[in-house]
Amino acid sequence: MKTQSAIIILLAGSLCCNRSGRDARTESETFTYEPTWESLRAYECPEWFQDAKFGIYTHWGPYSVPAWENEWYPRLMYSKNDERGKEFYQHHREKWGDVSEFGYKDFIPHFTAEKFNAEEWADLFMRAGARFAGPVAQHHDGFAMWDSDLTKWD
Repeated sequence: MKTQSAIIILLAGSLCCNRSGRDARTESETFTYEPTWESLRAYECPEWFQDAKFGIYTHWGPYSVPAWENEWYPRLMYSKNDERGKEFYQHHREKWGDVSEFGYKDFIPHFTAEKFNAEEWADLFMRAGARFAGPVAQHHDGFAMWDSDLTKWD
């Protein structure tokens, strides 16, 4: 997916929360996104989304490789002088080595998603009662979860 298209789709979804909730299109019509602000302004959030009370967004990225504590691992693993970070820093040293020799970027080749099954996730979310779901596009670690021309960290 191209970077601009991914950003447009994510922005359109977030704009739903700020729209009136009325969808002027019929069910047979589809909205075609263009990578422009005008295209985003023309989007109207569907009523089903306005009425949805429960959705699931997943935090998943290279921080899943160490799978320790939470998605703040990439920041806190370097924070040996920070009260909360000390624990992360020490864990990383014991498990992976010193951050100067094995830093966050070194997790990226191990983030292969070899066991990821989108159908299983969708089924789980539906059984949980979610009306919508989506993965995080880019967390604070700066790793883009799409093929991007703007960064090598994707």
